[in-house]
Order: sequence, then C-alpha cells, then structure tokens
Amino acid sequence: MAPSAYADEAFAVVRMNYDGTVLETDNFVPYGVMPEYHGPTPEHPADDYLYSFRGWSPDLAPVTEEIIYTACYTVSNNEGEIIRIYGDTRYDTTEKLATRNLMYNWVNEDNQFSCVIVANGLNYPDALSGCGLASDEKAPILLYNPNNSEQVENYIQKIVAPGGSIYILGGSGAVSVEFQRLMSSKGYKVTRYGGFTESCQASDIKFSRRWTCLVTQHECCDSISIH
Repeated sequence: MAPSAYADEAFAVVRMNYDGTVLETDNFVPYGVMPEYHGPTPEHPADDYLYSFRGWSPDLAPVTEEIIYTACYTVSNNEGEIIRIYGDTRYDTTEKLATRNLMYNWVNEDNQFSCVIVANGLNYPDALSGCGLASDEKAPILLYNPNNSEQVENYIQKIVAPGGSIYILGGSGAVSVEFQRLMSSKGYKVTRYGGFTESCQASDIKFSRRWTCLVTQHECCDSISIH
C-alpha cells in the first residue's frame, strides 16, 4: 500500500533506445504502479553483430519517482561465430569487456555504470571472489595494475557516474591505499573488502545468493567453472 503522502502523485516514465532516442514518455504514472510500455519492440540495427531486445535497464519496478529506462540488447555474431573480446594486455581486455557491457547492458539512465569493482590484475583470487558481487551490482570487474594505476583510474572516470561506488577487493598490498584515497577525493564512494587471506575476504563480501559453493583456493579451475 502506497503511503498517503504519495497516493495522489504521478511521475514521468521515459523509455529510451540504446542511442538516446526517446521511444515513449508517460508523464502520469501513479505512485506504486508498475510501468507499462505501449510502443513497438525496440530495435538496434545490425552491423558486425546482431542485436535482439532483451529488456530494460534498470529492471522494471513500481514507480516511486521519475525514471528513465534504457533498452538493452543481447549481442551475437552476425555470422553465428564465437565472439572474441580481447586487448593487448589483460587490463585492456577487462576495459573492452566493460565497454561492451556499458553499450548494451549494465547502465544507468546516464549511460554509465553506477559502480565498478577493482581487483589486482597480477593474481586471480581477488577478482574471482568478487564475481557474485559483480552480478548483484551489475558492475564490471576491472583489473588494477600496480605498475600503471593511471590506466584504471582514467577509465573509471570515463564510465562511472559521478558519486558512484567503487568496490576494492584485497588489501593495500593488492590495491594501494593511494588509489583508494585518490578515487575518494574525486567524489566516489569507495569500499574495500580485504582479509588476511583470500578465503577470509570472500566471506566478507555480501551478495544475495540462496546458495554458496565451496572451492579450493589453491587452483582457479573449479571456481571459474562455477562463475
């Protein structure tokens, strides 16, 4: 039941395509009502890839304020082949993957991520422990290079909305305190998950799952097969 203070209020709901084109605007959706879309199925022209409409971002929910929903697409190769996403380094590859998600999936109304996850790129356990969190937050995992932190610093500022969240995985030996302070000074909300060991760290990360898998911390194969 809607609070009486909002019972008679209505809000604007806007549906946009991937390129910012307005598909539909409903200026009078009552508080607490699930918004409905009455227009044609959104489309994305094919290029090197094929695009099929899969839903809206953010996920549909009863209206409590003005909101913009952006059409999201499933991407497949135009020739039915496997798509390879890669860069010159592992750090470039994570950026290319994040950019792909930014274009077609996990974005807010400003076509930016609301948060990202940062883990050390020289070893795998920290990044793997954050996969559940990444799924919950619809956030990409970016790899931090201790020898070139400017790369991830600059990329985050391009793709994360001002005031957005940054989750750091690992202690100061994995991702430096200087990086944490720098991103905080730029207005981001920075949270660090770090334990004495990778297994302690994984247990500290909170995400909504009805089940948990236990795998060895000494090899990555089992945990990768689950994620």
